[in-house]
Amino acid sequence: MAASIIFLATNGVEIEADEEGLVDLTLAVARGEVGKSEIAHVGLYEHEARERGIEVDTFAEHFGELDRAMADGEEEGFVKVHVRKGTDKILGATIVARHAGEMISEVTVAMVGGVGLGTLAAVIHPYPTQAEAIKHVAGWCPAGPIRQLRLVSA
Repeated sequence: MAASIIFLATNGVEIEADEEGLVDLTLAVARGEVGKSEIAHVGLYEHEARERGIEVDTFAEHFGELDRAMADGEEEGFVKVHVRKGTDKILGATIVARHAGEMISEVTVAMVGGVGLGTLAAVIHPYPTQAEAIKHVAGWCPAGPIRQLRLVSA
């Protein structure tokens, strides 16, 4: 039987209203189910965004395409991130994986901090890890400021 976990991630951070004047605290709450494969979610599901009249783009990475997941024999699962259509503003994310509860924090911090999905593409993730799936998903997002890294000194 799976145990439910609810993490409140705001830590006093004010969440501003969006363009429609909506303030939704579910954007700052990561939820997870713990078991053999965990299910972790933060923010809106795609259908919830559409019910609110918000158009979304969805990007996904399946673990069957991820080196660490293949090496661990944990190829079932995925990372799915929803952004406001035409932007990199993260509206919600779902992760299904053995350590999904640990992985969802990266997306939750990005949402609370106002960091777009495009910026997560510039984050250097250790290799091989299952968290790399977040970087792969971010790499599919064409919108947003993807920061270019440069060598400052050798």
